[in-house]
Amino acid sequence: MKDDKFLLILLVLLAFVSFLILKPFLTYILFSIILTIVAYPLYEKLKSRLTFATLAAVIVILLIIIVIIVPSVYLTVTIFVQARDIITNISAAEFTNLQDIENKLESFFGIEFNFANTLRAWILELSSTIRSYVIGNIITFTRTIVNFLAGVVLMFFIMFYLFIDGRRIVEQLKKQFPIEDKYKDHLFNRGYKTVQGLFLGLFLTAVLQGILAAVGYLIFGMPNVILLGFLTGVLSLIPFLGPPVVYIPVSLFLLSQGNLFGGLGMILYGFLLLSNIDNFVRPRLVRFRSKVHPLYVILGVVGGVAFLGFAGIVVGPLVLTLLQEVLEVYQLTKRRR
Repeated sequence: MKDDKFLLILLVLLAFVSFLILKPFLTYILFSIILTIVAYPLYEKLKSRLTFATLAAVIVILLIIIVIIVPSVYLTVTIFVQARDIITNISAAEFTNLQDIENKLESFFGIEFNFANTLRAWILELSSTIRSYVIGNIITFTRTIVNFLAGVVLMFFIMFYLFIDGRRIVEQLKKQFPIEDKYKDHLFNRGYKTVQGLFLGLFLTAVLQGILAAVGYLIFGMPNVILLGFLTGVLSLIPFLGPPVVYIPVSLFLLSQGNLFGGLGMILYGFLLLSNIDNFVRPRLVRFRSKVHPLYVILGVVGGVAFLGFAGIVVGPLVLTLLQEVLEVYQLTKRRR
């Protein structure tokens, strides 16, 4: 009995210290697990044809680098370039049409608005603040980039060993669960399908929204469409915000520049297409793949991001879904007693 208590205390202590050691790279560890689960069916097919598990794992990781990492690096560089262009190209001439509209409103209502000058001063001050912040934090940004690259390398190493030893690790974890095998299999299968469904439903929908948004911005005459499309895709992951946070200001900007077709066209394009993808396609795709209730998706994403950062987009809904499943299993086992 004393041995059991000592081992339990030692286990809790070591688990806590291990968490502190791994905490700086927790996001990368979670993403490595998520990407491994999503890509595991492809790994299984390659392994069955190549007969070499190591070669199959390397090929899948290279495909992930080509499909996800390389476009992400290109997108990041392009976003920084376009953001710099926005900051450096802001000038008073850009607000000429807005000033004309303001003058007409002032003459009609007999009230001085001074909106154009206020907006111009605010944007110029904001651009100056951003420029000063970037220049003053170059060392911090450099350190962040180095840490990110180290984390990505670590993520791929973890993925390699998860591909090779994933089944054995899962079986070892199952042995630690003091419940019947059928319940163990049910919980692990549920978690597996939930991760796949959430990844496909959330991230692929966000990518689709970003691409369609960029096409819309290009059609209706907006510059820096890659940056705007990226912002639309990222914000689409956040419940209650989504694409309107980007396409409505874009529409107002186009109207302020005298582009009536672009402004009205963009608001209709966003309302009819972009918002509908967010509201209908994503929940149905997530639920079709993983049977996750939309309420779990909303609550899980909000709480997961607040607690774990970007990885919480998947981990949050996963935890809530598994909580429901564990409660159901608990009720079933309780009835059998």
